[in-house]
Amino acid sequence: MFPDEEEKLTDSMLGDALLCLLHEDSAINVSALIATLQRMAEREESEMYKQACLNALINVRKSAKFCAFHSDEESHVLPLFSHQRTAKATKH
Repeated sequence: MFPDEEEKLTDSMLGDALLCLLHEDSAINVSALIATLQRMAEREESEMYKQACLNALINVRKSAKFCAFHSDEESHVLPLFSHQRTAKATKH
């Protein structure tokens, strides 16, 4: 398998895990995603798909560590549209 095909399959497995969480009406967070990918890898019979699940799991864990390392003391959620005016806000 070519590297970009492996990446596509890894992305596909990550997408499948997210869809599973959505269909289950579960919370979408790192721990739920990790648990779902682990279950998928354990149940997978194809070695190629199993490896793609494990690769996706590695990617999620790396991303979570990166975000935790680079987080600041402020909230991780930023509003796109704020109804509150800030002191620095100017009208355009």
